[in-house]
Amino acid sequence: MSITAVATGRAVVCDDDALVRSVIRQLLDDSLVSVVGEADSPAGALETIDETGADILILDLALRGGSGERLLQEVAAERPDLRVVVYSSYAADHAQLIAAGATAVVEKPDFARLHDAVDEVIRELGLPVQRRRPSPCEVVDLPAPTAVSLSGFEPWASFLHAAERLRAGDAVLCADILPAITMRDVWDDVFATDHRVALGRAMVAERRSSDRVSVSPEGRPVQLLVGGHPEAPTSVFKRLVARWAREVDMGTPVGAVGLVRTSDDPHDRLRVVVTSVATERSAPLRLV
Repeated sequence: MSITAVATGRAVVCDDDALVRSVIRQLLDDSLVSVVGEADSPAGALETIDETGADILILDLALRGGSGERLLQEVAAERPDLRVVVYSSYAADHAQLIAAGATAVVEKPDFARLHDAVDEVIRELGLPVQRRRPSPCEVVDLPAPTAVSLSGFEPWASFLHAAERLRAGDAVLCADILPAITMRDVWDDVFATDHRVALGRAMVAERRSSDRVSVSPEGRPVQLLVGGHPEAPTSVFKRLVARWAREVDMGTPVGAVGLVRTSDDPHDRLRVVVTSVATERSAPLRLV
């Protein structure tokens, strides 16, 4: 039995737009990156970094009372351990910014790429990439996948074998896509298959390290949520919908979730959830 490691990266967001700062804070919510401070100027950013001992600075280049480029240079010279992710509409010369000390450069308003860039920084810091709060209980190691596809899925038989080790409090989440009204005339097997794979990839991107993702024989992406909080499935689904809206914005994700109880057979719970998402698609998420 092993316990999922708990460690937290500390981030300061420096942007002169309060709404953008709020969106970034929400974007990193429930991950191993904690937004410990905000600033709208270089002086405020430096003060906040020193007060919080931040590991990461998410930096806009257009700031009040100073230049983001100069702040980047100052941080690189005086705080070399601080990782700086430049997130700006004025980041035309990525190579120049990297040479000046940026760890990564992302152009606004690509929030999905910003999320990925922060993940890369977390890996550099030696922390596990996770999208959710640390588990409230011990997480038992599931059998390793027999293989992993290019999209990050494991074979269905391997997934079922892992499901046998689910415990009370774990959950099964299945998702599908309802086509937009404008797409229903062309929504054939090709479109359905491609969108389900894309939705599954979004699941992979939002999973915690202990979770597992596969695709059911019916073609619907399914996730095992291992060792989570009771509200975790709803939180994961909301982030899945948000990522889908940012990256695809075509069709509406729907889902069903089953929480494993002491008396449950995990395979039965899995079958119920996969079947219900295909037959009862009137709600965006429901417990079964």
